Amino acid sequence: MDQETVGKMSVELRSITAMYGDVVAVKNVDLKVREKEFVTLLGPSGCGKTTTLNVAAGLLRPKQGRVYLDGEDITDLPPYQRGMSMIFQSYALFPHMNVFDNVRFGLKIRGMSRQESEGRVRQALELVRLGGYEKRMPTELSGGEQQRVALARAIVIEPKVLLLDEPLSNLDAKLRIHMRSELKKIQKRIGVTAVYVTHDQAEALTMSDEVVVMNKGAILQVGRATEIYQRPRSKFVADFIGEINFFEGTIEEVVRDSFRISSNLGFTLSLPNDRLVGEVSTGRKALICIRPEHLRLTEESKSAGVCVVGNVEDVQFTGASIRYLVELPSGEAVQVRETYSNQSLPSIGQRVSIQIDSSLVSVLEYEL
Repeated sequence: MDQETVGKMSVELRSITAMYGDVVAVKNVDLKVREKEFVTLLGPSGCGKTTTLNVAAGLLRPKQGRVYLDGEDITDLPPYQRGMSMIFQSYALFPHMNVFDNVRFGLKIRGMSRQESEGRVRQALELVRLGGYEKRMPTELSGGEQQRVALARAIVIEPKVLLLDEPLSNLDAKLRIHMRSELKKIQKRIGVTAVYVTHDQAEALTMSDEVVVMNKGAILQVGRATEIYQRPRSKFVADFIGEINFFEGTIEEVVRDSFRISSNLGFTLSLPNDRLVGEVSTGRKALICIRPEHLRLTEESKSAGVCVVGNVEDVQFTGASIRYLVELPSGEAVQVRETYSNQSLPSIGQRVSIQIDSSLVSVLEYEL
């Protein structure tokens, strides 16, 4: 890779392998984060996302590989010399210090006097909407306010990169949704590069410029939220991000830029070749993937196009939408999610037709 290309990246991890004792936590991970982007590492517990963040921060030395910041190798630099700030899940506020001194702490250890740092501390607190809170103690703050203090402490040193390790997980659901928006606004306003760790799919999809899906110490897919959701490249990614229906299929015919695939449930779809991850070849088994919101229920007598018929097994009203579970004659259950309307709902036991929109279907390599 040439130096010009490297320089466009804010953070780059090359061939990183990291271990805890004899356990490999991440293996041969390559990650590029562009300047001023908000990139999220997403995956289940134990997948290696926090380890990857710790390597970037300098809190864990990699067994193999190098870390770069703006094209400069910083692998051997201690955390405080990397130009990065980290926000932890617990916020790690000093309980014996008031808000002002908590936020000022990073400036103090860098040798800045109280008088010199006062303006920057107040500016950081105004940015997170905590002006006037300077004298309060951490125990006098709500969870959301503590999170804002941790953010102010991180940004007051004007870092090149902001690292965030599940900072919203301790907040209640409503506040968590609000703080997603606040964090993203502040990140864009100050123009800092952000690398965010979460296991929460909604956080990753709503906040990120780019999502990095990890599992078992490896990166499985990197892309925009819409790409990750609509065009997953493996069964794990498809299943981990939101809800999805999997159907076994067989490629029956390949014609130029399209192929025809038949499902074990009896329906057949004609799709462009770019819908299939991997090689398109006649007779090959594959997994047909359809999101519940991409299916529609109709009365059996009104079915048209590509569809399958079954009986409604369960109806769950979730407010903005309704989730249906439909049992097919084969015994398989299909999830269907529709936006709530005032129309009468299909009742449990009712026979219905599930209509399939082929434009919203993707096909993956076959995995059990």
